[in-house]
Amino acid sequence: MTAVSDHARPPLLVALPAGPEPLSFEGGGPGTLLRTLLRDGPSARTELVARTRLSPAAVSRHTAELIGLGLLRELPPRVGPPRVGPPRVGRPRVGRPQVPMDIDPGHHLACGVHIALDHMTFAMVDLRGQVTAQRRLPHPGGPRQVLEEIGRHLPGFLSRHAVGRSVLGLGVVTGGWQRLS
Repeated sequence: MTAVSDHARPPLLVALPAGPEPLSFEGGGPGTLLRTLLRDGPSARTELVARTRLSPAAVSRHTAELIGLGLLRELPPRVGPPRVGPPRVGRPRVGRPQVPMDIDPGHHLACGVHIALDHMTFAMVDLRGQVTAQRRLPHPGGPRQVLEEIGRHLPGFLSRHAVGRSVLGLGVVTGGWQRLS
């Protein structure tokens, strides 16, 4: 068996570790929290309860799991009145400060490859969909040669642009009709 140095090995696509019960991102729960934060931006747990109609216990449990997976992060506590709920005219705010939750763009990436008529584009995006790296290259044109070029360029692209982060997925897209034979 031949040893491969870590320098030559690009970051691999990884699967998030599963706990005793794997997280379900369909329907309610973690997926609802992630979609709400993507749509609305940073929100305190109490706001997430109001917006998602999940129980406070479910929001607390799911946010803890998502923080542990590097998908969410806590922001500095908010000062001032709450953003949701009844107004508190003339009454001081009581209780703990609100700690906004947000999507954590620092741990995970996704990679995409677009195959156009005469070129291909490699891109990395964070969990908010912001492009963190992009490279456009000409390609030879034939399906087999294009796939071989992707195979040659993808490991280096990942090595350069996913340093210290895990790549959760890879998507490849092309337009028009393609003959697979």
